[in-house]
Amino acid sequence: MLNSQIQLDFNSFHNTISSVGVELQKFESDAKSQDELVLEVFKKHSELAWFEVQSYLPDMNEVSLKRSISNLKTKGKLEKTKSLVMGIYGKQTHKYKLCQQ
Repeated sequence: MLNSQIQLDFNSFHNTISSVGVELQKFESDAKSQDELVLEVFKKHSELAWFEVQSYLPDMNEVSLKRSISNLKTKGKLEKTKSLVMGIYGKQTHKYKLCQQ
């Protein structure tokens, strides 16, 4: 059980394509770097929706950005707020903010 908890705490890449070895290490490293970039944006701005974060990180694709937000939420770094904003696809979307630590 402890090993699976450690894996959950440290894996940023969601290995749905069964990568192994050096390739998996690179994907994990890239995902952790993306998580760090997203976290830095939240440290500078109070509440943001995913597409607002994307405006600060235009080179990060939507899927990677949403994965990073999900990872950071799971790791207790971000929390979903009750604030909703109209998203770019015409639907309400939640904003996120840094967790109070």
